[in-house]
Amino acid sequence: MKLVGRNCRGLGNGPAVQGLLEVGRTEDPDIIFLSETKLTKKELEKFKWKLGLCNMVARSSEGRSRGIALFWRRGVNISLRSYGRRHIDVDVTEDDGTLWRLTGMYGESEMERKIETWRTIILLGQQHEAGRPWMCYGDFNEILVDDEKIGGGRRPQAYMDRFRDSLVHAGLCDIGYTGDKFTWRNHNKEIHSYICERLDRVTANAEWCGKFPGFSVVHERPRHSDHRPLVINTMGDAGRSGGGGGDRGFRFEAWWLQEEGCAKVIQEAWEEGKAEGCSVEQSMRKVACRMRRWHKEEIGELAGRLKRAQTDLERCMCAPVSEAKIWEEGRLRGVVNDLEEKKNTRAKQRSHVAWLKDGNRIMRYFMAVASARRKKNRIKGLVKEDGTVVKEGNDLTNYVCSYFQGLFTSSMSGRLEDLPDTVPARVTDDMNNIMLADFTREEVKAALDHIGDLKAPGPDGMPSIVHKRNWPVMGDQVVEEVLAVMNGGEIPAGWNDTVVVLIPKVKNPSRIKDLRPISLCNVIYKLVSKVIANRMKLILPQIISDNQSAFIPGRLITDNVLISYEISDYILHKTKGKEGYAAVKADMSKAYDRVEWSYLDAMLSRLGFQDRVVQLIMRCVRTVKYQIKVNGNLTE
Repeated sequence: MKLVGRNCRGLGNGPAVQGLLEVGRTEDPDIIFLSETKLTKKELEKFKWKLGLCNMVARSSEGRSRGIALFWRRGVNISLRSYGRRHIDVDVTEDDGTLWRLTGMYGESEMERKIETWRTIILLGQQHEAGRPWMCYGDFNEILVDDEKIGGGRRPQAYMDRFRDSLVHAGLCDIGYTGDKFTWRNHNKEIHSYICERLDRVTANAEWCGKFPGFSVVHERPRHSDHRPLVINTMGDAGRSGGGGGDRGFRFEAWWLQEEGCAKVIQEAWEEGKAEGCSVEQSMRKVACRMRRWHKEEIGELAGRLKRAQTDLERCMCAPVSEAKIWEEGRLRGVVNDLEEKKNTRAKQRSHVAWLKDGNRIMRYFMAVASARRKKNRIKGLVKEDGTVVKEGNDLTNYVCSYFQGLFTSSMSGRLEDLPDTVPARVTDDMNNIMLADFTREEVKAALDHIGDLKAPGPDGMPSIVHKRNWPVMGDQVVEEVLAVMNGGEIPAGWNDTVVVLIPKVKNPSRIKDLRPISLCNVIYKLVSKVIANRMKLILPQIISDNQSAFIPGRLITDNVLISYEISDYILHKTKGKEGYAAVKADMSKAYDRVEWSYLDAMLSRLGFQDRVVQLIMRCVRTVKYQIKVNGNLTE
């Protein structure tokens, strides 16, 4: 879905109308929010048909000032919540029935009335249903930090603080942008009077960003207005086309870390989020938006840079020999080598080859592995239980989604009181003391160090190498929030969002049972789970029975293989006696996924874990939100 937000500075003149219609033609949005229309509701009716958006909610102008309107196309399901002088608030229902909230905002421009804007934001936040995705955008007529304004008088700090506090109170955070930093300019011809500010912005809560992980926000060119329009695409660069490899969302490229200036960009984005009172998860989104913009606008695509450098080197080598030519050839050779090293890093990140060290410069091998993985992992079609075949596309995605929805849905029919009383309480007071001891910064850092640098990232697209390389900048806030969760706090929204990718178990998978689901979690959640796991490792050998040979330090699953072989050999060669023996091969499909959470909760208590330990573990289990990735496309 594509949305546009635009302060049109009045629709009573030809150029303004022309600019609006041009935005409608070039962006082809599903929803447009207009502020400062300077028209009555009746006068705005004609724009529905000009824009090709046949539905409208509008608030008439007050004389020839203000006025707001929301237009949307036929087929977009929108229901009105409320509207007023400063806002239009609606619910958007997706085709699959899921609901999210959309608010168009037009803040007061007069300093003495800005408090009314902040009160409106806070009131809207108080009316919000917990857990529902929410995006709020438009011309807020205010900045968040000093560097969002150039020229003119300095904005009072109290105004910026109150604006920031109102967003925090509502659970909203600025989600970044691509394009020019400033959305408004006064276009004064005198340089000492020239002012530019970022008055228009897109804010959202964590649930909205989790629902649309590949979103993009662009500050487009003004088009007959002193404000730039905001263009939001919930599917990012994939847009509405739906073709190709699907919506990959943001992915941090490891080779960016080899670029001069990368660390500074990350630090500035992080500190900006910190100044705005953002959480770790929200600050990570700021970093992602800033990195995407930096990559697009400043450093450019790696392949194009390498090709140009190779061309320049070849041209230089063919030039007549001179001292300057030799120096330039050496410089260009260094540039080419540097870019090839970055290309090598990029290929290695995609190959997921863990057993090769950084010193191995075999790019062709990495690229071949990555290409083979893509071909192997692509699902061309699956046979359903009734024998029908579903091919690539929406049918395949819907089938996979419904299968896992059934798998992850509770089917508990028995009573937890029926758990056998014979389950012994194996957890001692000393073991509980180990689990209940205060968690420390050192444990969090050790957990981070244990995560592979380029392990496939979760929905936020950030591998652990980003956290490791920028630990002096991020570390304090990351540790603070992780320890808050570990020591009794709730897991924040978005932390436990998980993408499930499907890896074939066999060469040519034909049924869904031939696919192995692998969960990809955000690093911030991995830190929580790994710290718990590291403590559990200390006591598991005393809890798990001796015949369990896997997943316990010091035990090998190959022991069971040897035992199975000996039993099979005995049965095969038994030739005497009246009694015979038979062996049954049994395997529980998706064993972990079939464990009922309520059963796990009860079993942990029966084993003797104290309530605080059980609650911490169950918070990790129960707060997960899954999206299945099928051939690059994410399900809801």
